[in-house]
Amino acid sequence: MTCREFVSRLGNYVDGDLAARKRTECVKHATACPDCAAYLQSYQATVRVARKAYEDLEQPSAEPIARVIDRLFRHPLSCQRM
Repeated sequence: MTCREFVSRLGNYVDGDLAARKRTECVKHATACPDCAAYLQSYQATVRVARKAYEDLEQPSAEPIARVIDRLFRHPLSCQRM
C-alpha cells in the first residue's frame, strides 16, 4: 500500500468501514510508515475534537466534521513514500 492509498482509505479506516483485508493493509502500512502513523494519530485526534465540540447538540451536523476532513485532504501530509 502506498501513502496515497492509505490516506484515501483513512476515513473508512477510522470509522471501521473497511473490509478486514483492507484494514489489515492499513495497519501494516501505518506500522511501517512513521509519517502515515503520525498522520493517523493527528486525524483521529481531529475527529475526536470535532465530535466533542458538537456533543451538546441533539443531532450534530456532519458539515463541520466534513469541513475539517476536507481541509486535511486539501493539505496532505508530505511523505517520501507517495
